[in-house]
Amino acid sequence: MTAKNIFIYLFVTLIVLIAMHSCKRDQELMLDTETSIKLKWNKGYETETKLKVETGLLWTLSSLGASLPEGSFTNAVEWKNNIISVDFGKVGFNENALQKITLLLQIIKNSNEYQRNNSFDIGRFVMLTICSSNHYYSIVGFKKTLTDFKKSQKFDLKNGLVNRSSISTNNRIIYMPDTNETNYTNTKYISTECNSNLMSGQCNELESEVFELQANGQFSFGVYDVDGKLVSESKGGAGKISKCYWCHEIYIQTLFKSQENVNGYYTDAETKRLIDKR
Repeated sequence: MTAKNIFIYLFVTLIVLIAMHSCKRDQELMLDTETSIKLKWNKGYETETKLKVETGLLWTLSSLGASLPEGSFTNAVEWKNNIISVDFGKVGFNENALQKITLLLQIIKNSNEYQRNNSFDIGRFVMLTICSSNHYYSIVGFKKTLTDFKKSQKFDLKNGLVNRSSISTNNRIIYMPDTNETNYTNTKYISTECNSNLMSGQCNELESEVFELQANGQFSFGVYDVDGKLVSESKGGAGKISKCYWCHEIYIQTLFKSQENVNGYYTDAETKRLIDKR
């Protein structure tokens, strides 16, 4: 073998070794761990980009309670073509949330879809977390009873009132945090649906729709039935928990319509002022 042939042989061998090492490295980077999963992006419209997908994923993680310290998302995700690997152990979930997410990941990984494609549709993953009420409750650690939800929150002595709702066909009593409370991280609201005319001063309670501030500054939402037990959706028109985000994503929502004032409750203007203050 000539020196030229030996050089060519060594060069080709080196290229092959580099390629093999690169493939092995890709496999290692995309390897599933207990707290990670591979999610597949199926492009939904012409202008959809990986950046938009990441923005939606960030919004979902944050709404589920992840604290997302600076730089954590970048360290937790990796793209390979249209597959994004996400490690939920790196984005700031508390112990309870991470435990529940890990359990869900195990179930997904045992599904036919994941076994067949070695990935799971990212949209479906969102539907199984933030858009699945019971999974959502479990991950954010929502209290199972209205009594437990009320604990640690001092409510105002006077309540707001909604008798001209844009959403519900029922009247609502709004229980608001104590107006003297200056610790705004302790914020819980309760909207109790009443199947009665509040002009009489009586409330025939149907259910209570609630929200509170999570440790990361995002709201979490829940619905309790007339017995104070956590349920998956509102009967009064608001629907599933995920629909709460349509109006309340980042706001303590104000009144859209003028309300008929009732003695014993805050007036329309007073309710708006207190909400704006919060």
